[in-house]
Order: sequence, then C-alpha cells, then structure tokens
Amino acid sequence: KIRSHGKNNRIIIEDGVRLHHVKIQISGNDNTIIIGRNCSIQDTIFAMEENHNSVILGAGTTTTGGVVFSAIEGSKIIVGSDGMISRDVWFFTGDGHGIVDENGKRTNYSQDIIIGDHVWIGYRAILTKGCKICNNSIIAVGAVCNRSLNAVLSEGCVIGGNPAKVIKYRFSESIRRKLVQINIEDVFEKVRKTKNYSVLHSILNEDNIAEIISMEYDKEN
Repeated sequence: KIRSHGKNNRIIIEDGVRLHHVKIQISGNDNTIIIGRNCSIQDTIFAMEENHNSVILGAGTTTTGGVVFSAIEGSKIIVGSDGMISRDVWFFTGDGHGIVDENGKRTNYSQDIIIGDHVWIGYRAILTKGCKICNNSIIAVGAVCNRSLNAVLSEGCVIGGNPAKVIKYRFSESIRRKLVQINIEDVFEKVRKTKNYSVLHSILNEDNIAEIISMEYDKEN
C-alpha cells in the first residue's frame, strides 16, 4: 500500500524482491526508497516526512514484521547487504518535534542511521538518530542504539542494553581487520556462481576468512 503526497518521489524495487504487507507513506518532495535485489520485506512500514529523505536496503536484507523505517527532515536510513532484521525493530532518524535551548536555537536536528553489511538486529531493538553500526555486528533483543556508540564500534561487535554498549566482539582482532577488506555482496554473488555454499555455513576462522577474501578478489573471474 502506497500513499505519496508530493513531487519527484521515487520507489525503486530491484529484481527478486518479495514484499508482503508493506506500507509506504511519503509526505514531501524528492524522497527515495530503494529495496535491493533479493530482499524479503514483511509487515514493514516506510515513513517519510518533508524533503530529500531516503531509505536504502541492500541486497538480500530481510525483515520479519512490525519493522518501521522513519526518515524525516532530509535524513537517510541505509542498511547494508545481507541484513537480518527481527520483529518490531524501529529506525527513527528524528524526534518528530523540535527542541530549542534558552536562546531559541534548535538542538535536536535529525541525523542519518547507517547499518553495515551482514548485521543481525534482534527483536524490539530501537535505532535512533545518528546511529552507525559496523559490518558483521549483532544487536541484541531490546537494545536501544544511539550515536554515543559510534566512537567505540568496530567490525563484528555484539551490542546490547539500554542505552546500548559493546558487550563483546564476535571475532579476534586479526579477523576483524580482515573483514574490513570484504564486500559481502560480491562474496554472495561469487558463491551463487560457484555454488560453494559451504564457506558461508562454517564457523569463521583464520583459514576460511582467507578463502572468502580470495573469492572476493577473484569475483571478476
């Protein structure tokens, strides 16, 4: 179901996308929604207010119901490739109202939310304005993530709590450094072509991460 009030708003749905009970509500001009190839989006709301907002979901991302993407005041929500978003997860780039200080200056402008590749977001997590989550991370059930996390995050974090903090790292420092080299979408494309699915279903270690990196660099072959 789509409701759009304004001009030059775009909704781009790439190949292989599955949509079920999706609502899109746009009020403003020059807004953009891009749902990448092979995404599976269920019972999800996309809401935009004012102009020049965007929501971009990378290839292979899934939602499982009760998910809300709300972008206002010219902000962005970007979710990388192969994201897994559980039920009742909310993304809000703004507060929905202005707050001013004693001098009448506004203090709560909307800010972008950026989620990396291969991030798993647990049930009833909330991601607020300015939040940035690195690749290969896990957000625990009920976590409330805000921009204060940005200074301490790196590849492969496990994040939880209210306010959220880094609980631990999924991988050793050596593996985390190597993960930065990988474009997960290119790896998945190579796996589909070679049908070497076993590499994606094994525990990540120093041996198979080298294999994944070699697949990524060999993607043109």
